[in-house]
Amino acid sequence: MIRVKICGNTRLNDLLYEAKAGAHAVGVVHGFPDSPRNNDFESAGRLVRGVPPLTEAVVVTNPPGIENAVRMGVRTVQLIAPPSTYPQIRESHPELKIIPVLYVGQDPPKPEVLKEYSEFEYILVDTDSKLKGGSGLTHNWEVSRMLSK
Repeated sequence: MIRVKICGNTRLNDLLYEAKAGAHAVGVVHGFPDSPRNNDFESAGRLVRGVPPLTEAVVVTNPPGIENAVRMGVRTVQLIAPPSTYPQIRESHPELKIIPVLYVGQDPPKPEVLKEYSEFEYILVDTDSKLKGGSGLTHNWEVSRMLSK
């Protein structure tokens, strides 16, 4: 099943509108100070606490930001990190649902790459580009279709 997560929130009103419009999850970026969508700990926590009960709050972060995400009280993180770091993070935080990001281009990922992601309940598929993270660029949708099966 494909679920919708709208990410990059910096304002509570936007987040509430997205939830009302039917988003399954809303994301808050934390741990990427160079991003215009980054939230400091206090702002991210305030946004996370404002997520309505039937919508999932997701903190988009990196390994150093995991502890802050836990302190914010989220149960789901979208982790921007090499797949080799996932086992250690999962072991140290079994309470978290981790959504890894798989960057794809026009060609399907190699089987060994897909194997690294096969243990996760969800993966986020993003376009591989120099502009990592919500670049707005599209990839071959057939690759996404193949991954959803």
